Amino acid sequence: MSTPYSKRKRRSTKPHTPGSVYGIRNKRRRSENEDDSISYTFLPERLYFSADVSDEVEDELQDLTGETWTVFRVSPMHNFEYSRIRLKQYSRKMKENLTVNLPQAKMELHYDVNFSVAEGISATEHDNEAVRITVNAKRQMNSRNTDTRTYYLGFLVCRGAPATMQENSSVHLPVLLCKGRVGIINSVHNILQKFFECVIVPFTLTQEDLTWICALQSEEVARGRQAAVMEMVFTAPRLSVKNVINFKLPLASLKILWKCIHDSNLDYASFEEVKKFYDFLLEQISTMSSINVACCQLIKIKTPTLMVTNETKFRATSEKVVRLILSFLYDGTTLINSCIPTLGMQPD
Repeated sequence: MSTPYSKRKRRSTKPHTPGSVYGIRNKRRRSENEDDSISYTFLPERLYFSADVSDEVEDELQDLTGETWTVFRVSPMHNFEYSRIRLKQYSRKMKENLTVNLPQAKMELHYDVNFSVAEGISATEHDNEAVRITVNAKRQMNSRNTDTRTYYLGFLVCRGAPATMQENSSVHLPVLLCKGRVGIINSVHNILQKFFECVIVPFTLTQEDLTWICALQSEEVARGRQAAVMEMVFTAPRLSVKNVINFKLPLASLKILWKCIHDSNLDYASFEEVKKFYDFLLEQISTMSSINVACCQLIKIKTPTLMVTNETKFRATSEKVVRLILSFLYDGTTLINSCIPTLGMQPD
C-alpha cells in the first residue's frame, strides 16, 4: 500500500525501535557495581572498521554532505509517531512554543516549522526512519519583500541498530545532527525534550574516539594532484584553548603505517591496534618537533574529506565518509533507559 513517504524505497519497516543498545565503542557495564552509578570499561575489540565502503551503496546522504554539523545524543523518544497528521501537529506546536519563548518573535519575525521523514538515511530494516526538523524565519522587509532564512536544521538519525534489539513503545533516534543559531538550537531541543520526554545532551568525543578516527582516516584515498595530509590540532595543558599546536602528516605514510599494524582483510580492528598506531604517531611527532605531544590534548582532526573536533562538530565532503561517521557516532551513543521530565507536554 502506498504512503505519503513511499516515493523512495524505505530502509526501515518498523514504526518504532527496539529498546536497548550497547554503549560507546562497545563498552560493557561492570557487574560488580550494584549501586546507581554506571561505569564502563573498554573491550579490547571491536569496532566496525571497513573503511573501504563502496560509493555505490544506495544511501541518500546528500543533505548531510558539505555542511558543518553539531552532534547531540538523544535518549528514546516517547509518544512519537510517524503519521502525517502527527508530524503536522508537532510542527504546529513547536511553532507556537517558539513564537512564545523567543524574543525575536516580537520583532515581526514569523516562524515556519516542518517535521518530515528523511528517507534513505537509515542503513538497515531495523533502524527507525530519520526525522528532519526545519525552522525557517520570515521577516517582512517592506510591503513587497520578505526575508526568509533557515534558523535551524536538524536530523534525528538511527543507523546500524542490531537485529537483536527488542521493540518497545519508544522511538530510538540516538544521534541528532543540527546547525543553526545557538538560541534557536537550545529552544528547539528544550521543546523536543518536553514533547517526547527525552534527554538531549551534547556529544563529546573522547581522546580514545579521536584516536579511532585517526586510524579510520588513514584509509582515505588521496585524490587530486596535491599530496593529501592529515592535520592534527593539539592544546597544551594550562594554556588557553586559543594556543594550539598544528601538525600535518602525509596520509600516504599513515596508510602504510596502518597496513603494517592492521590486517586489511578484517572488518574489525582491536583497540590495541589503534592505540599502537596512535602512539607511534605521537612518537614521530615528538621526534620531529621536540614537543612532547603525549602531554597535550588532541582537539581536532582535518583531512581533505573530513573535519571533526572533540566538541563533535564535523564536516564531511563525501557520502562515504558521512556513512562511516554516522556508524561511528551511533556506536558511541549510550542509551538512557529512563528519564523523568520536569515538564511533560503532549503535542495534541
